[in-house]
Amino acid sequence: MRRGLWLLGLWACGGEAEPTVDPATLLAPGPHPVGYRLTEVNYLPPLSATPRRLAVHVWYPAVAKGEDRPIYVVRKSEVATVDAAPAELGPLPVVLYSHGHQAYATVMSQVMEHLASHGYLVIAPTHSGNTFLDGDDRQTDIYYQRPLDLSATLDHFQTLQDDPLAGRLSDRIAISGHSFGGYTAFALGGAQYPVDALDAGCVAGTTSAGYCSTLDADSRALFRAGFYDPRFLAILSYDPGDFGLFGGPGVAQVEAPVLQVVAEGSGFVPGDPSSDPYWAALHGAQDLHLLLRGGEHNDFTDSCGSGVSIRCSTLVPAEVLKPLAGYSLAFLERVLRGRSDLGPILDGTTAVSPLYQATKR
Repeated sequence: MRRGLWLLGLWACGGEAEPTVDPATLLAPGPHPVGYRLTEVNYLPPLSATPRRLAVHVWYPAVAKGEDRPIYVVRKSEVATVDAAPAELGPLPVVLYSHGHQAYATVMSQVMEHLASHGYLVIAPTHSGNTFLDGDDRQTDIYYQRPLDLSATLDHFQTLQDDPLAGRLSDRIAISGHSFGGYTAFALGGAQYPVDALDAGCVAGTTSAGYCSTLDADSRALFRAGFYDPRFLAILSYDPGDFGLFGGPGVAQVEAPVLQVVAEGSGFVPGDPSSDPYWAALHGAQDLHLLLRGGEHNDFTDSCGSGVSIRCSTLVPAEVLKPLAGYSLAFLERVLRGRSDLGPILDGTTAVSPLYQATKR
């Protein structure tokens, strides 16, 4: 039995405590200074004779705040300190993040910093060959390399030795991702590929051309086996794509709790969460759907507040990102830390922001 079922059973038996949390406490920075470091992970993926090299960005609670601020492509951090000494807090809950197609690993840095300030270790690998420095073409390999990148990155950090972060990862781990990264998160969370139907779609021209482009017997076998990684106990998905590679029955295989966040401008209808096919296929009692009213696909990233106007709305970026970080924190606190005082926020009774429409099962 997958661990997600055990968790759901535990919550069902635990009941719901009376609300004691002011949403403002979720929006405010946490008690810890934020450290940041850039490192590297190398691994040999299946079907390749060449190791993959991933630049990996890490945020963590630190001992003290310093002056050396990291620069994240389009913004300079106002809070994180490069290579700050980690705080002595014991093993920490962990969030791995997968960036979108033609994006970059620090594209949601404000949300990542917020989580680190509240005591989370956040790890974001770069999907080599699928960043803004690369072309727009997708080929079959990136569809399986992406989830493998995350699992290999987690392997690396769980086996660190003689490193300031060694021993600081607990087994309370979530996977998150935006856009193509949302697809990646669902793949790791257990969504299954209907390979035979996808094959037929490749012939008919209805399956993603990128997925079909260099598909062969070996890569087909990888998709058939899937990329479920039981270490990930929760999914945070921000406007995910590529639903068609799983379909409803494939997504229905996901058992981990899911925070599903979408933008109205991506084609989703306010008041009708079933217009989101991922949500319609999910069934978890602890799942939460958030719709950003008037929002666009990249509003969830740093880009829209940094002069990059691709798929951005006219919403004020800070008014989008601060509640997004608060909702993400609340979901993680409940799933990974077992807090029982967040029910009204996570069932939509207590609004964190009027921009977000929350729907629970």
